[in-house]
Amino acid sequence: RIFIAFHPELDANGYGYQSISVRSALAGAGIWGSGASPSAFPNAKSDFLLASIICSSGWAPFAIMCIVFCGMLTFACVKCFRQSNPFGKALSAVILITIGMQFITSCALNCGFVFFTASCPFIIGNALTALNMGIYGLALSVFRQERCTENFIA
Repeated sequence: RIFIAFHPELDANGYGYQSISVRSALAGAGIWGSGASPSAFPNAKSDFLLASIICSSGWAPFAIMCIVFCGMLTFACVKCFRQSNPFGKALSAVILITIGMQFITSCALNCGFVFFTASCPFIIGNALTALNMGIYGLALSVFRQERCTENFIA
């Protein structure tokens, strides 16, 4: 299955079907999109939301969203490493790794590398979003121990 994720044409009607359909739909998307309807995606409003954004609006909005998410993750990593409490540092590191891996696997899925289904954090409104909100609340409770303004000034 991992081999088919990189070479989906070997099983075009089986495991490779979603990869081939996503890659063929994204092939026509330019920097600002092709304006095409993302009808090739089976879950265009959930799992393949990023791919439908790329198809309709282009690669530039996707790149901007990735840059914003990486900036937020970098800010959270800086806050994580400045934690004085070892438990808080370990807990926030695990949460950040979880959020980062969700985003990486979601981007891979939406670019045509289907390893497994992964929803992008902050977007889909389902039980996973409720679980993610609980995880983010836990991370924020760890981060509130120190003041944000002191970290920017120092």
